[in-house]
Amino acid sequence: MNKRGCSKIVTMGLLMAVIVLHFTGCAATPQARVQKNPEMLGRLSAADQILVMRGTINEGMSRDAVYLAWGSPDSVTTGSDNGRQSETWRYATLQPVYHHGFGLGLGYGGGFHRGRHFYPGLSMNLTPSYVPRTTSVVRFRNGRVVAWEMAGR
Repeated sequence: MNKRGCSKIVTMGLLMAVIVLHFTGCAATPQARVQKNPEMLGRLSAADQILVMRGTINEGMSRDAVYLAWGSPDSVTTGSDNGRQSETWRYATLQPVYHHGFGLGLGYGGGFHRGRHFYPGLSMNLTPSYVPRTTSVVRFRNGRVVAWEMAGR
C-alpha cells in the first residue's frame, strides 16, 4: 500500500474515534458517570439510585438522574406542552448509509510517459456515510421526567 493510502486509513480511523467519543461520551456507563459525580447520586432517592445504576429511567426522575443513567443528550430543545414549559432531551447513535454506484469519466493528463493523453476513469463508492439516528427521547416538565421513549437503545 502506498503512503497516500495509509494516510487515508489513519485519517479515517482518527475521524471515527472522534465521532465515537462524541456520541458515546467519555463516561459511557452509569457506573463511570456516578464515579465522576457521586454527589449527584447522593441527592437521589434510593429507588432512583437503583434505576440509575441499572441504566434505566422512569417518570418523575430529575435531570441529574437521567444524566447519570443515560449520559449527556445529543440535543436539547425547549417548548410548550399544553401551555407548560417543557424540555426535551434527544439521544442519537450513528447509522451507516451506503451509497451504491459507479462513476465513469474521462480525463486529460500526463505522467511518466511523454505527451499528454486522454484516459478513462472508473470508480466505485463502497464507503458508508454515517448519519445520526434518534434512539431515545426524554421530556421534562419542571425538571422532572413526564414522558420518555426508547427505540433500539
